[in-house]
Amino acid sequence: MLHNVYLIHQLTGICLIHRKYGSIEFNQDLVSGFLTALKDFSVEFSKGSGELKVIEFC
Repeated sequence: MLHNVYLIHQLTGICLIHRKYGSIEFNQDLVSGFLTALKDFSVEFSKGSGELKVIEFC
């Protein structure tokens, strides 16, 4: 089930659009900051050769 959708600016990490579809609610700024940090970490971890594109939680 889809609960939330976030559109995050690639360079700034700012949440541009947030839509809530379920009962789970998070602070959109905290989520976008976390996901941006995770993406930046993946670039550092791979030494620039790769980038995190998809995060899927089941």
